[in-house]
Amino acid sequence: MVVVALMASLSVALLFLGLWVHRAGRRMNPIEAELAGRRQALAVPLDAASSGFAALAEALLGGPYIRFLDQKLAWAGQPGEWTGARVAAAQVGGALGAFFLLGPLFALALGPAGLLAGTLGAVMGFFFPRAWLDRKAEERQKAINNALPAYMNLVALGVQAGLPLPEAMRRVAQRLDGPLAEESMRTVQEMAAASRSVALNNWAQRTGVTGVARLSWILHQAERYGTPIADVLRDFAQDLRRERLMAMQAAANALSVKIIFPLMVFGLGPILALLMIPVFMSMKGAFAF
Repeated sequence: MVVVALMASLSVALLFLGLWVHRAGRRMNPIEAELAGRRQALAVPLDAASSGFAALAEALLGGPYIRFLDQKLAWAGQPGEWTGARVAAAQVGGALGAFFLLGPLFALALGPAGLLAGTLGAVMGFFFPRAWLDRKAEERQKAINNALPAYMNLVALGVQAGLPLPEAMRRVAQRLDGPLAEESMRTVQEMAAASRSVALNNWAQRTGVTGVARLSWILHQAERYGTPIADVLRDFAQDLRRERLMAMQAAANALSVKIIFPLMVFGLGPILALLMIPVFMSMKGAFAF
């Protein structure tokens, strides 16, 4: 019963949170211009609530946490119109909404267990936006990391054919899809407005991928010491593939250890139960009076 109450509490809390975020983040298009007067009375309280939650979140969580969320959003590719302050406000709003809206209801139905369900719902409402953000950043970083070796090989071919590095990066990015192509095109645009080292450092900071940071450092060193960029890129791509192969081999080797516990529980457990049940039945018959 407590589990059902907890799931219902979480569902309603997420529903209210989603409605609040959706309505607070909507932009008025030209078709809705004539309805602006009717919606003005509702837009002002929503903006005030959003600002209030953001201020409360900054007071409770601190400025460094907000900046950390901004960095996470950069790693996730800036989904939607989210900012660090808005994610923190969603965390605080989800926690307060789950506790103060659903806690008393379940307390009336379940007694003290209802307060516990409301508290657990508040905890889940607080961590749900952060978990969503972490998943977005992890998926994007994984996609960049997987596409990086092939991307570097193509750029190396372009440089070896006589193209400058920014032009080779631009042509490869135009023929590829995914977050790596988007970040590469943005880096090429920054190279036209700033120095190459600054653009590469910004690329590494935006993605948060270790391979991109290493690539930025390698290209900087190659430019500094005059090393052929095509050879550097090709060698680094081989190193990344070798590291990925070693990681896959390590995961395969660890699989035999991880499978021991499920094998004992779901394999040996039923076998032992089948062997011991007749023994217990005979002992019960022997000691029966």
